[in-house]
Amino acid sequence: MIVRAEGRMKKAALMMGIGLIVNIVLNYIFVAVLDFGVVGIALGTNIGMLVYTLQFMIYAAKGKASFKSNYLSFKSVSEDKKQILGLGFPSLLMTIMYVIQMFVVMYSLKSYGNPSDVSFYGAVFRLFNLFLTPIYGLMRALQPAIGINFGAGNYSRVSKSFKIFALVAALIMLPFWLIAMIKPELMLNMTLPERIFTGEDFENFRFMLGICPILPVIFMAMTYWPAVGRAKPAGILGMARQLFLYIPAMLILPKFFGITWVYKGSFVIDLVLVVIILLIVMKELKELRTKEAV
Repeated sequence: MIVRAEGRMKKAALMMGIGLIVNIVLNYIFVAVLDFGVVGIALGTNIGMLVYTLQFMIYAAKGKASFKSNYLSFKSVSEDKKQILGLGFPSLLMTIMYVIQMFVVMYSLKSYGNPSDVSFYGAVFRLFNLFLTPIYGLMRALQPAIGINFGAGNYSRVSKSFKIFALVAALIMLPFWLIAMIKPELMLNMTLPERIFTGEDFENFRFMLGICPILPVIFMAMTYWPAVGRAKPAGILGMARQLFLYIPAMLILPKFFGITWVYKGSFVIDLVLVVIILLIVMKELKELRTKEAV
């Protein structure tokens, strides 16, 4: 993250690539050759991350970083604590709320559905996360692009970066999304090959994944605000989505209208959130462009 924030994307990609290659090679050795099973995968992953960490320590030790650092020190800098915690808290909060959200969803599925509903949601959710994978990668690249240009006062490029990254994320997933919407059975059979799907299953699947092409707006906004030093909007919107919209909806709607509203409720909530966030971000970007023109 630090190397990317410095704008050295190639160096960051190289470090990550070396760590991944080590991970892949060790997974093969530990699992296929030494027959360590799941333990081998865990060892390979941990060693790969250790290699990744050592690369950054060597990078800092050689003085290649853009700041002075004592990479062996565990002493914190008190004046930076507040800013670091402020910018990192929204991500922490989102993770915590995400875990709570999954507990609530599983509770509703178990209480108002049956084991088959739980397994189906798990399969659909895995596909949903697969669709979002390109967004996660683009979010990491967007942060330094916005942060560097915002710091340099080049606000038009901040606006342009946000729009390009959101559009590219949508375009990357669009072909797969179209296949999922037209032929949902193709993807569902990959995760639940022995299940006989019903029309309601396909409808629920389409509601769950139907929102995907416009979700980049939410994720890029959650990256944009901390990158310009404004972590509050990301934290407030993230918490409001879970506490005041998602959790109540998942507890109430399935009870009165059936399990299908786990999927429909998610679709409606995210659609409303996309509209709200888009309006806020577009207004802020317009203000930035006006500020740069002045």
